[in-house]
Amino acid sequence: MYQLALKSGISPFDFWNMSIDEISDVIDAYNQNKIEDVKLQIIIKSVQARQIAEYLVPSETKTEFTQLWEYYPVLFEDEKKIAEKQKEVDEIIKTVASRKAFVKRYNERTEGDV
Repeated sequence: MYQLALKSGISPFDFWNMSIDEISDVIDAYNQNKIEDVKLQIIIKSVQARQIAEYLVPSETKTEFTQLWEYYPVLFEDEKKIAEKQKEVDEIIKTVASRKAFVKRYNERTEGDV
């Protein structure tokens, strides 16, 4: 645990003055920060690749890009769930709008028949 604590940025002096729980918390926080740093680098590179692809692919063709969670499923589990929920909400909004448009057209047709 001592070596892991040193790699996590805990000084030897602090290590011997901390409890096991405190050391564990610092190590966990360090690991979370590293994961966030990796996510940030992945996002930056992904955005850059998408921007390059948009310039290279003709604008008439619509290309579906591979999402980050398909490349890194463990790192982007939460983002995938959020995107899936947002997609469901978007589909519901689209369905409601199409039904309202249908009802409007139907009512316009049937008003003249009465």
